[in-house]
Amino acid sequence: MALLGFACGTGDNAPGRHAAGTPAVGTYALSGFARSADNSFEPFTLVADARLRAVAATGAGILAWSHGDDTLRLYRRDGELAASWPLEAAAAWLSPELALTRGERYTVDGGFDFALHALDAEDGSRMLASWTLDCFPADLSFDGGGVLLAGADLADRAHTLRALEPDGTARALFEFPKQDDFARFIADGERVVVFASARIREKRALTGYLIRRDRSAAPSADEARLELNGLPEGALCWYGSGFLYEDRIWLPLAMSDGDTALAGFRLEGDALELEALVRGSLGVYAPLGASADGAAFRYLAYDHEREPGVWRLASFDGEAIIFDVLGAP
Repeated sequence: MALLGFACGTGDNAPGRHAAGTPAVGTYALSGFARSADNSFEPFTLVADARLRAVAATGAGILAWSHGDDTLRLYRRDGELAASWPLEAAAAWLSPELALTRGERYTVDGGFDFALHALDAEDGSRMLASWTLDCFPADLSFDGGGVLLAGADLADRAHTLRALEPDGTARALFEFPKQDDFARFIADGERVVVFASARIREKRALTGYLIRRDRSAAPSADEARLELNGLPEGALCWYGSGFLYEDRIWLPLAMSDGDTALAGFRLEGDALELEALVRGSLGVYAPLGASADGAAFRYLAYDHEREPGVWRLASFDGEAIIFDVLGAP
C-alpha cells in the first residue's frame, strides 16, 4: 500500500508501509507542492516533481529528490531553495539522513542497481554501499544506519524482505510466495510483521508472518506464520499498508460489504490478537507517522477501486478517523 505533480508516486515510489516504512516526519509532495501532515510549515511549490517517499524533513529544511532531473534539493521551510546536488537514479527514497536509490535497468547480472547514500545539508550525498538485487521494491523502511527493503523478484513468484547495511551487506530475512499482491511489513525493533496486500478486493486466506531479525537464518513460511485470533466476520483480504501506533499493530482490511477497515492487533508471542476494528479507513496508501504530540497517526488514504483519483489525508486517534480531501491529479 503514496505527493502533488502528482507526486503521489506509483510502482517503486508507492510507500507501501509501506512504511513499515514511515518517514520520520509526515512530509510529502502532492501535485508539485511540499506539505507537512502536522502543519509544521505552509505548503510550498517544488521546483520539480518529487514523489512521496522522495521527500524528508531535516533540521535544515526539506529534502526532495526530483525524478524528472535527477536532482536532490534542500528547501527552507518557507519554500526558498537553499542548495541542490546531482543524484542520478531512476527512483529514490529519502530519510533525513539516508537515501536509497535504484537504477533504471534490470541488468544481465540479475537485478537492479541499488545504492545507499548518506545525506548532508552542506555536502549533499555520499555513497555508502551498492548492490545488484533481483527486487522490484514494494515497501521499505530506513532502520538505523540501513534499510529494510521488501519486493518481488523478476519471475513474480516470491516476495523477499532484505536488510541492507552501510557496510555493503544485503541479508535476506524472509521469503514467501507472491500471488497478485504486494509485500508489506511493520518493524518493531528486532521483530518484523510481514503480510501481503492484495491488488484487488477478493476473498483469500489472511496470513501474517513474524520475522526476528536476530536470527542467523531466514525462517520458512511455515515457521514464521502467525496465528491470527479474532478476525472479524466479512474480512476478505489485507488491502493497503499497516503501521504501529499506541502499542498496536494496525493492519488494513477489505470487507465483504465493500468497506475498508483498520484492524488493531496486539502481538502476543507468535499470535496476533484482535483488540479493535475501526471501519471506514478508505485504504491506507502511505503511513506518514504520528503527530508531534502523539495524539494521532496520519496516513494518505486512497482506494484505487472505489474512488480512483481521490486522495485524502487521514488523522487517526486509535478510535476514529478524520479526513481532509486533497484533490485529484
